[in-house]
Amino acid sequence: MEQILSLLQPNQRYTPSVKIHGEDIAELNRQATTYKDKKNWDSALSCLYRAREVAFI
Repeated sequence: MEQILSLLQPNQRYTPSVKIHGEDIAELNRQATTYKDKKNWDSALSCLYRAREVAFI
């Protein structure tokens, strides 16, 4: 069980590979969906990460 839990714990902080600028959480989520549909995973994750940052500021 400990092995499974250790897989869920991040070993290092996520750093987006794509710089995303924006303050509108809904728009960032829409962009993430668009990138996901195009299989551009780096940009999709960067949008979601930016939305999380904006939400917790």
